[in-house]
Amino acid sequence: MSAPVPASSAGTAPRPVPPTSGGHAETSSGRGRRIALIAGALSLGGAEKQLLHICHALHQSGVEVTVFSLTRGQHYEALLQDQGIPVRHFGVRGGPPARALLLARELRRLRPEVVHSVHFFTNLYAAAGARACGALSIGSIQSDLAYEMQKSGIWGRSCLHATGRLVVNSQEAYRRALDAGVAPARLRVLPNVLDTVELDARAAQPADLPLPEGGPIAVAVGRLVPVKRFDRFLEALALARERCPTLRGLLIGDGPERTRLEALARELSLGPEALTLAGQRDDVPALLARCRLMVQCSDHEGMPNALLEGMASRLPILTTPAGDSAALVQEDVTGYVVPFDDSEVIADRMVYLADSPARCRAMGEAARQLVLDRFSPNGLAERVLAIYGQVLEGVSG
Repeated sequence: MSAPVPASSAGTAPRPVPPTSGGHAETSSGRGRRIALIAGALSLGGAEKQLLHICHALHQSGVEVTVFSLTRGQHYEALLQDQGIPVRHFGVRGGPPARALLLARELRRLRPEVVHSVHFFTNLYAAAGARACGALSIGSIQSDLAYEMQKSGIWGRSCLHATGRLVVNSQEAYRRALDAGVAPARLRVLPNVLDTVELDARAAQPADLPLPEGGPIAVAVGRLVPVKRFDRFLEALALARERCPTLRGLLIGDGPERTRLEALARELSLGPEALTLAGQRDDVPALLARCRLMVQCSDHEGMPNALLEGMASRLPILTTPAGDSAALVQEDVTGYVVPFDDSEVIADRMVYLADSPARCRAMGEAARQLVLDRFSPNGLAERVLAIYGQVLEGVSG
């Protein structure tokens, strides 16, 4: 049910975004609620981190939460289990039909009120499982809808329309869903959250990675897949170093693009003194604390977690206008929005920020404050329970 192939998409005219949730449900406590969350993976990733936040918030409010995952033994599984949240697996051999049957059997035993998919390509599983156990279904859109539809292949339209409701994490995903024919009544907006207390505690730990000394560091973070366009980051870094030779690059992440990016770095003469390819790391906050600025060059995003972490780490941001990135980054206040395919402009901004430590500090503080003001996990359980309550009560507006 997935085929990770990115696709470009045309722009659309802005439309008003509805409130995240209404006041139709009792949200002070989730005691007595039983919820199943369906995940395609529990690896290090943005959607998976948001799943952890949602599960923790619901569990703390008294909800009986169970996670069903296609994968086994990945990063967030142990963290969920440490919080007392059971994780069950349905990624058996036999393909989608066998997995759907196993999930349906497990859900009939559990009898949840709501089955909530946290990945787009597992929306079909959530819909089928909910029908099997008499529950209501909620799907998700966690990235640009055109990208999600393309990588889901022939299953894309079914994933979009199978569930009773869709939770989206960005205004861009909301607008794209409307353009694809999804009724507004089916959509709910639940922005990502970031726990700055946890981030700060991890940032205070020593990072076990030697980095070049003597100059500012520009960092990019994410899975090394084509849609993230880290080639733009490397090209801009090489151009910026022609004018600011002390500037260093740090690329954190791993994935199928690593070999190609390593070859590009060699072609651009970005040796170890200029670029550190860090691979996948679990000490990202500690590494961000040593950087001057963050660069995001993606073609497609929803509400990018890496960008929020960079802002919370007091880094000014250079970003393409992918997903809600342009709405998050305030021009000349918290960073700059740069064109998709203009490495010269990206390099210009990198040089300016590398040469302006005081300006970077001011922009970084503004970025941190924006995250504190708009993306705190406080109240997350109430927001999620309000959405569930609306679904259970059949509220359509």
